[in-house]
Amino acid sequence: MKNILLLGFGGFSWQDDAIAHVFLNEIYQLDIPGITVDRYYETSLGKAGLIAQYDIVIFIDACLWLPGKRDYALFTCVKQNMIYFKIIKSTFCKNIINLLNITQKEFRRDPKAYIFLMKGHQFAEGVGLSDEAKRIVKDSVEYLRPILETKSFAHAWDKK
Repeated sequence: MKNILLLGFGGFSWQDDAIAHVFLNEIYQLDIPGITVDRYYETSLGKAGLIAQYDIVIFIDACLWLPGKRDYALFTCVKQNMIYFKIIKSTFCKNIINLLNITQKEFRRDPKAYIFLMKGHQFAEGVGLSDEAKRIVKDSVEYLRPILETKSFAHAWDKK
C-alpha cells in the first residue's frame, strides 16, 4: 500500500490563506488508512526527512487564480508546472522545489509529488475563512477523498 503525506502551507491569520489547514483538518477526520496529515509548515532538513518516509507527498496551498474558472486543482510537481504555479500565485513553489531537492540529495528518496491548490478569495489580516473558501474546502474534500482512498492519481488536472 502506498503511504501518502499531505503537507499544508499557509498562514492562520490571513483569512483564506489558511484554507489548506482547514482542508487538512477535514481530511484528518476521515481517518483514511495510509494517509498522514502535517498541519504545520516549515522548511528544514527535518521536514525533508519526513517527506522521505512516504511514497507520495501532496503539498496543499491556497492560490489567487486557477485556469478554467476552477476552484481547486491537483497537479503533478514537475519543473514545468512549478513555473506555472508562480503565475497562479501559489507562493510556496520555491520552498516545494527546495524540499524535494533536499529529500532527494540528503535522503536519496524521490517520492511522487503533487500540489493541490484551492482558490482563496480574501487575504486580508484576520482569522477565519470566507464563505466562498468554506464551500471550496467542502467541495475539495469530496473531490480528493476518492483519490486518497484508492491511491490513484490518474485524474490530476495536468494529465487530462
